[in-house]
Amino acid sequence: MARSNNNASAKESTTSTNSPSTITVEDVLKETLVFMGIYVVSRMAITYLVKQYQHSHSNYPSSKESLNRLQNIFSKSNTSQNSKNTNELNADTNTPKRPKISEISLNQYEAAIASDVIDPTQIPTRFQDIGGIDDMKSELWDLVVLPLRHPELFISKSGLVSPPRGVLLYGAPGTGKTMLAKAMAGEGSAAFINVRLSSIMDKWFGESNKLVSAVFSLAQKLAPSVIFIDELDTFLNQRDGSENSATSTMKSEFLTLWDGMLTQEGKDVQETIMVLGATNRPFDVDSAILRRLPRTFEIGLPNEKSRLQILALFLEKQEMSRSARKLLPKIAKVTIGYSGSDLKELCRAAAMEPIRELMKEQSQNAVSGKSSNNITQKMKKIKARSVEERDFMAALQKVKRTGATAMNFQRKEQQKQNQFRSTLNTGDLAKSLALLQEVFSSQHIPGKERGEENEGTDEIPNLSAE
Repeated sequence: MARSNNNASAKESTTSTNSPSTITVEDVLKETLVFMGIYVVSRMAITYLVKQYQHSHSNYPSSKESLNRLQNIFSKSNTSQNSKNTNELNADTNTPKRPKISEISLNQYEAAIASDVIDPTQIPTRFQDIGGIDDMKSELWDLVVLPLRHPELFISKSGLVSPPRGVLLYGAPGTGKTMLAKAMAGEGSAAFINVRLSSIMDKWFGESNKLVSAVFSLAQKLAPSVIFIDELDTFLNQRDGSENSATSTMKSEFLTLWDGMLTQEGKDVQETIMVLGATNRPFDVDSAILRRLPRTFEIGLPNEKSRLQILALFLEKQEMSRSARKLLPKIAKVTIGYSGSDLKELCRAAAMEPIRELMKEQSQNAVSGKSSNNITQKMKKIKARSVEERDFMAALQKVKRTGATAMNFQRKEQQKQNQFRSTLNTGDLAKSLALLQEVFSSQHIPGKERGEENEGTDEIPNLSAE
């Protein structure tokens, strides 16, 4: 009886342990909350680690460094402007109000863009340093520089008397578009932000949009300001389906911020922020960008009068003979199609001729490998002569207008190809094929005619038989 009772109790215990436990709704909710908590905490931890990794591997300067740099820029420009006003009789007392750098704060993206703010005192280029296009320089002064210096003149109830929201400079390479931008940065007293593609492009997805947003937010904090984009077509070109999503979203961000920043109601942002672009391919710029650049200026190749002004500016401080000075009008007349940069290179080549003549012996010794120590000691006591007419004649032979040498080379190559094609007429082609068949046939081997034995055992295959 005792054994049977023990067996029964053991069976009951085993059945009680093997029976499935009942799962309540509370247990399910607890487990769900635990999994959700683990997911949220892990997601936050991963996001934090990614941000720390991005921050540690980025080259963004600190906000303190950027603020110190901006403080130095504005203090220098204020000092130079004040000294200029005290020296001039008709001083310009209505200079734009400088922002208080100590009262603004910059995030890491604005601090990165702040490194592209140009110090106007470090730009020596002025409007009088650019030859020609006087009418265009005058209009650019009224549209860009004057609103920055005298914003009170552009306040009206109708809103029509206001500076344009954007200005586009386009033209052939080397015509002075970037020089005009530098001149406006030097003449104006506003913050000049030079937007570079390398500054706003980032390998992390979404970082480029934040950098683009930082361009406009920094421009608003430093207003009055000018945002300059050189080679506009490389950044804001035509949008199509072939580009990746990162570039497309960055362009959309730029357009949205540009349109929203300059049309805010209740603020005079439009009067204090201007976008200035330069390109030599305006037809590649997106149409939405062109709509936001209503004032466009074509900087064309200089005419004869402008070329003479450019040559006079470049050679103003150069030692020249009287006959060489008198030759400048003729040089301006014969340099048709030369841009401003081509004329500068022409003047540089002419100024180098006296030095090349002076160092001719030393250059020949250096090329041939001979020692020239004694010659170097002699050259220290000799001074180069002034630039003469023959120097300009030699420079005209060496320096051509942009693209002329490439076009001449292409023309020569085409002439060679045409001559080669003309020689390959039907008769010559038949003679060439007959000669090839005679050479490569097994019945006629040149080595056997001369009594030479073939070193190899393989015979040349008969192509005519095939």
